Amino acid sequence: MKRRQLLGGAGLTAIALVGCDEPASQPPQTTSLHWRMLNARPDLEAAARRLVERIATLSDGRLIVELLPSEPQLEIPAQLAHGQAQLIYGGARHWHERISAAAFFEAQPFGLTALEMAAWLNQGGGQALWEQTWAAVGLQPLLAGNQGPAMGIWCNRAIDHPDALQGLKIHLPGLAGAALIRLGAVPVELRADEIPAALRLGALDAAGVMQTTDALPVARYCYQPGWQAPQQPVELLIDQQAWNGLPPLLQAILDTATRAATQDMLGEQLYQAALAQEKLRRSGTELRRFPQAVLAALQLETEKLLGELAQHAELNGRIWASQKAFQAQLAPLQALADPDG
Repeated sequence: MKRRQLLGGAGLTAIALVGCDEPASQPPQTTSLHWRMLNARPDLEAAARRLVERIATLSDGRLIVELLPSEPQLEIPAQLAHGQAQLIYGGARHWHERISAAAFFEAQPFGLTALEMAAWLNQGGGQALWEQTWAAVGLQPLLAGNQGPAMGIWCNRAIDHPDALQGLKIHLPGLAGAALIRLGAVPVELRADEIPAALRLGALDAAGVMQTTDALPVARYCYQPGWQAPQQPVELLIDQQAWNGLPPLLQAILDTATRAATQDMLGEQLYQAALAQEKLRRSGTELRRFPQAVLAALQLETEKLLGELAQHAELNGRIWASQKAFQAQLAPLQALADPDG
């Protein structure tokens, strides 16, 4: 189901009659819906809380959402199916192993930027494809945030040529990590809190700098740009039956609340990225740009991986074709904005 827009309307003003013995009429009582939201992103607890508060405010109490304790390893959509909650806050990266098409809506190497993702979803047909992706398991997706581009990759070895990736011990999950493996890198599985020590002790050569909060000086180099994630979307998954049962007003309020949350997160991340970049410069970490030959090799392997993923299912192929066509449509605008072009 497509997002519904709220068509304006004006409230009626009650007029009290002076000198009348009958008591003034009371405003109609509204019935509140009470939903529960699971959180698959403990690192975004504050953003999830702001979202439920915004929903309550915009709906004037008509829709109250209880934020449940964070659960980073959610079984999707089992908990919704069992009636535990109506909403899940998180990212597609948590579930694309079960639903392969979801990978096209996560942080995709060399993919759409945050602004391009919003344009593709709203004007380029992406929202309809996203809804088809989750329809099979009874969920309705909405974009509820975006952390913008990754900052880069920590590295204690110089990467001057694609051959330098051979034997590189790196922590970088997802499609980006798979592309590096194809170029000879060695994957290392670690918890996020183990990465700084592993870099300092030499157990790890490199790791992705995904968020500005990761931008602590723990390696000799920070290679940029963050090709592994030009954008990092955060999605809200809604039980389809619960969504269908909402009146148009509350559907529109959810739509508005998630759009506002996305804008807020992008603005905050942009500001924090500027602060983190300056902090890195002062720390002595050397900021380097990936050589063009390295980026070209990584992009080629990424294209191959996405092409293979597109062949897994007919829907995957349509999503990948739509994204590529949209990027091609935007290419002339990007060329105009490129100062080196």
